Amino acid sequence: MQNIGIIGLGSMGYGIARNLINAGHRVWGHDINQAAIDRLVVEGAETGIFREHAVNFDALVVV
Repeated sequence: MQNIGIIGLGSMGYGIARNLINAGHRVWGHDINQAAIDRLVVEGAETGIFREHAVNFDALVVV
């Protein structure tokens, strides 16, 4: 399991994040649209202040 951050939760970012969650990874998402973040949390994403968790990411995806 890896800790992965994703910036940009539009169609592509959301799909990538959801697939990573389904593969068993811990995912944090960030977007300027709070509704996009909330939608990903329902799928199982982690919550919290993104920049505080960023130091522990194994990978960061920017979409």
